[in-house]
Amino acid sequence: MSVWVSNARMISLMPLYEYNYDQLMAMLPDLRRQGRAGAALRNGTHVRVTVLERCKYTTTVSLTHRFPKRGRYLTDMRLKVRLYHDAQVAETLGYQHLGRIKPRYPLPNPHMLHRDEKRQINQLLRDFLGYCLRQQARFDDLDCANA
Repeated sequence: MSVWVSNARMISLMPLYEYNYDQLMAMLPDLRRQGRAGAALRNGTHVRVTVLERCKYTTTVSLTHRFPKRGRYLTDMRLKVRLYHDAQVAETLGYQHLGRIKPRYPLPNPHMLHRDEKRQINQLLRDFLGYCLRQQARFDDLDCANA
């Protein structure tokens, strides 16, 4: 029974992964050839996408949301995302200081992570990508701009 429950939870993440992939590809249709792309949003913040690794079926990117006035309580948002082009899904691998994110965490845990931290971070990616699209973010190829 516990195997079925854990598989059901993983399956329920798949629509979120598919949606995030579609949103990323809508924002960055040339992602497979670009190395870096950036956009300025209307509120004065900047978004940068940097390709960290490119393989035959996957692309791993770093997505950074930079605020003009950072400080002790407002820091840049950093996400590490892997896109699986054959399956057309995007999974968040890391957030801020967190590396490999487990599907479930016991409570309590030493890092004070939520039980469903992986789902929440992937939902954050979904919400952020939706925000960028509503802001009509125009991503410029930084490799070409700096060449």
